[in-house]
Amino acid sequence: MALQELVDTVHGNEPGTLGYLVHQGAAGSLPPTAAEQIVFLEIYRDEDAFQAHLHGKPFKQFLKDHEALFVMNFDPSCGPFMEVKTLERVAGFLRKDAAQTA
Repeated sequence: MALQELVDTVHGNEPGTLGYLVHQGAAGSLPPTAAEQIVFLEIYRDEDAFQAHLHGKPFKQFLKDHEALFVMNFDPSCGPFMEVKTLERVAGFLRKDAAQTA
């Protein structure tokens, strides 16, 4: 699966990427997403790590191979639509869920 390959590549090559979660749309999502839509939730150590991901080979190659599947900006030279929020963590964790990785 292309998404798992991307996750594995990012995990192995981008130490500044602290979390990289891929979810499929589900009923009850806010904002609503269709069942076939994919949502990425990404956590980076800092702005440099985020920029390294955006301009790194794994993301650029995935985008090149699957560009037709992304919602693109009005100006295609800007790449895919992204909603980016810079947050300061005050608490929380990511737990590896064995049921999800089997």
